[in-house]
Amino acid sequence: MHEALIDFSMNEEQAVIWIKNADIPDSKKAEFLNKLIDPEFRKELAGYRRQTITGLRNDCGICCFSQKYDQPLMWSHYAKKHSGVCLGFNIHPVIHSPEIEFIVHPVNYVNSITAANYYEYGEGIVQYLLLTKSQIWAYEEEVRAVIIDRKGQTFFNFDQKCLTDVYYGCKTSTQDIEAVEKLLQEKGYITDKRQRMVIDESTFSIKPINLS
Repeated sequence: MHEALIDFSMNEEQAVIWIKNADIPDSKKAEFLNKLIDPEFRKELAGYRRQTITGLRNDCGICCFSQKYDQPLMWSHYAKKHSGVCLGFNIHPVIHSPEIEFIVHPVNYVNSITAANYYEYGEGIVQYLLLTKSQIWAYEEEVRAVIIDRKGQTFFNFDQKCLTDVYYGCKTSTQDIEAVEKLLQEKGYITDKRQRMVIDESTFSIKPINLS
């Protein structure tokens, strides 16, 4: 959510187009347009819009997933050097509260920061901000579940049906596997797969095998 992804400046031509499409009563549009002719007013408006985006960054919630469970770098970076656990979820999180709705979408990876104009980009500006990431992270094949207003909540419950797979790392201890398996059983989770990752002896990759 890099702020440089958004250009908050506005020229007079953009002002005319924005006023035309804005949710403002027709009787007020001419008055508002006259204000936008003033560069200082446009500067104040840019500051207000920037504060709006800052508020969005504070209020939204993002849960990050990967489309791959067998990416060695992911296991190294996020699973304590292959000693942790990878949980496979249904990509559309089902949560218990009907008032909460997630936007679920793959991340867009880019080589450079291109600022999108706030007024020209329209409603897509928020999605552009939330889903744009540096190309150096492309190996993650990230998908984000986003909630625009989390209403101060930090965690959200998900339906048990969402958890579909469990993968243990190459170095996950027997003790940790037993602890997780016990917890899954106690909580009543029924998964499609419970496997352990092992090193593929013919390549530099890892692959899953069924738990013995």
